[in-house]
Amino acid sequence: MKFLLILGNGFSLDLLKHLDQLKHVPLTNLFAHGDKLVWPADGNHAFISFRNTPNLWILGVRPSNAPDKNNQIIENIITCANSYYLKSPSSRSFGISDKRSIYIDAYRELVVYLKYLFVSFDATIQIDEKSLVEWSWAKMLKALSSEKEVERVDIVTFNYDVWLERTLDALNIEYHISGMSKENNGKFSITKPHGSISFIHKKPLDPLAFSINYSSTT
Repeated sequence: MKFLLILGNGFSLDLLKHLDQLKHVPLTNLFAHGDKLVWPADGNHAFISFRNTPNLWILGVRPSNAPDKNNQIIENIITCANSYYLKSPSSRSFGISDKRSIYIDAYRELVVYLKYLFVSFDATIQIDEKSLVEWSWAKMLKALSSEKEVERVDIVTFNYDVWLERTLDALNIEYHISGMSKENNGKFSITKPHGSISFIHKKPLDPLAFSINYSSTT
């Protein structure tokens, strides 16, 4: 038998609920920590601010906003970015002096912000086999791993965090990440189409040189 699992934010929310960590990691309002997350280049200024993320700020993102308002802004940004990147390169123009849309620049700010946000969240979460014993997802993953009739388990996760990978590590379940690591003898394969905080540069980045790349075309 072969299984396909498609995971979204609900998986991470359920894990944090099981670990009693939802009050520390507000996944229902990702900008709530925008004023607490520091700017990597200086370690002082808030990440979400007109100084550091002007396009998100102009679109109305505020750490103090209600979750619904911030989530609607995120949805608008992602919808615009998806529409833009579905176009052919020659037609990616917004008509006024060929300037980029504020939504595209806000999308680039959003991607960088989420990376550093989830890196900071990840450092606060402890995941081990003992803490997962009674979690229903862990029981299912363990069962799929040990069941001899299960040949392969493909997992597509749209989550930027690495809590799925850390869960599998804690359960001693072998896996590989599609396109990022060599396949092993394990039956679990993970695909992360939205990226991951585990995807890093080959060379370490100088924090003092940190900036958001607005000229990226990919």
